[in-house]
Amino acid sequence: MTVSPSPSAPVTPLLRPWGQLSGLVARLVLADPGLATRLLLLPARGLHATAVALHVAEQDGEEMPSLAHRIRTTHPRDLLRRAMPTGAPTLYKLLGRASVPAWSLQQYRDLDVVSRSTTAAMLLEASRVTPDLVDQGVALMRADPIVWNARKAFPHAYEQTQLAAAVEVLRSLGVLRDLADLPPEAGRKAVYRRVKADLARARCPADMFPVLEGWARIKTVGDLWALGERLSICLRPRRWGSHEYVVGLVNGDMAFLHHAEVDAVAQVEHVTGNLWTIRQVSGHRNRSVPRDVVVRLEAALRAAGFVLIGCGAQEALGQALRHDKDDDGDDDLGDVEDPDGGEEVDVAA
Repeated sequence: MTVSPSPSAPVTPLLRPWGQLSGLVARLVLADPGLATRLLLLPARGLHATAVALHVAEQDGEEMPSLAHRIRTTHPRDLLRRAMPTGAPTLYKLLGRASVPAWSLQQYRDLDVVSRSTTAAMLLEASRVTPDLVDQGVALMRADPIVWNARKAFPHAYEQTQLAAAVEVLRSLGVLRDLADLPPEAGRKAVYRRVKADLARARCPADMFPVLEGWARIKTVGDLWALGERLSICLRPRRWGSHEYVVGLVNGDMAFLHHAEVDAVAQVEHVTGNLWTIRQVSGHRNRSVPRDVVVRLEAALRAAGFVLIGCGAQEALGQALRHDKDDDGDDDLGDVEDPDGGEEVDVAA
């Protein structure tokens, strides 16, 4: 009789710790009732070491009598060594802090890989080793060393994912300098200061945005922040949506213009093609500017070949499509075809 994939088994005190292996363990106990006490009393490291052996046996199709005899007569450490002959010498001891129920075979293999990598310290520092922690270790192995140095400041997997993305953004912009020298085990403030210093050097693309009389284009993130701070408007860091302005500046989707005479900032946003929209024109503390300043800005943009619309594409299309879910509802009753094949007439008229 060979070991086949484990069917679902009733949850009992004996089977619960074995998780997805519970069906196989149930069949083992039926084949060799003497195994019940042994399997029930295994400590955590013994349970996990045995689980690895069971996974491999199931994968190899080992005969049930042979497997039952081997589990009953072999020390869990030796079971683990046979199932993972190239595993780290410290793996058995590490399994003593592994969470229950038993893991998948791939998770045990990942644990072994992480335990021998530069990220092994996170396993040694943890009071309990879980599959999620192992997954995080695997991700850190593949991440930039900067993320590893910031692991104490950003201990959660989603934070490390976001920081890794930020590192790649700064690198692609050619401004990764201060953050590249982040010391090991740096704190949040150190990371923040270095990200901010690097990002401040980022520039808008060298495109063909026109030169407009009376308006100077803001070319770097640092200049944008400085102006936002001086005018006390939302362009400055740590204000709601300020990160969107940074992304818009560096990828060219937004142009920020400063009018020195009235000391105001205009945000002009690209929509598609040669369509643009003026998002805002703000003075100190978001005070409005004289209407003629905005009119002259609109005229200059149109003279440069831009087509201006009054809002962004999302608002425009969202408004037009917001009743889409009601296509089969009463809204359609207002439009009726002329029975003579002429133009539609509005019933309400």
